[in-house]
Amino acid sequence: MPRSRDSQPPDLYSEEININASPKKRIHAAGFRRLVRRSIDSVFSKSLKDKMTLGTKAGAQWTLCVGKLNSNSIVYSGGVGGNISFEIELVRRFGLAVVIFDPSPIALETIERHSSDPEMRRIEFNPVGLASESKNLYFEPSKVPGEWQMAAGEGAGSRKIKCTTIAYEMEKRGHNKLDLLKLDIEGFEYQVLDQCLNNQVNVGQVCVEFHDFLPGIGRKLTLQSILALRKHGFSVIHKQRHDFTFLKV
Repeated sequence: MPRSRDSQPPDLYSEEININASPKKRIHAAGFRRLVRRSIDSVFSKSLKDKMTLGTKAGAQWTLCVGKLNSNSIVYSGGVGGNISFEIELVRRFGLAVVIFDPSPIALETIERHSSDPEMRRIEFNPVGLASESKNLYFEPSKVPGEWQMAAGEGAGSRKIKCTTIAYEMEKRGHNKLDLLKLDIEGFEYQVLDQCLNNQVNVGQVCVEFHDFLPGIGRKLTLQSILALRKHGFSVIHKQRHDFTFLKV
């Protein structure tokens, strides 16, 4: 006999807290969940001398290995939303080139806001989505104003947006290797990673947020992606909640 929702064991990784509990119990539960999350994350995180966290605030910060980054490095960044501090800091520190892909209205506003920054000379912006094939796919507004996320299909508020693949964009620019691929693309990361691995795209490091908390995705897809990356020689070097960093070893 299946358990009712109320009798299910608590998800220690969830943000959900019993709103009927007393304030003291809610604070204690939240603190316990944070402790468990940090313990889980620490299992996946490795202590490496060239690990560095870049970006100005939570949500735009990524931890990666920077020892091999230089002015000849190529970075593809999928999804930036309202903050490109990570990309700007990469350019400022290493003089490398960044190619951004993001079709959301807020991304265009962000790029325009930084148009006079000197680092923008090394940043190329493309208002398209990333997917496993080059075609128009359905997106829908996310809970963050001005951002888009993957839609199951045509529906209220959804619209078709032009998408492209990593392999095609690399071929178009004559890039035979990416030193870093960053993906924060609201559910499309699974098919993009599959396309890269299946086409043997040469990537040295991957920073990705797995959106298994979105409807219709689930953690099984995340586990499958992690196992596929490991099978292709990637190792997890950092984890913070849904953000993972993989290094090719």
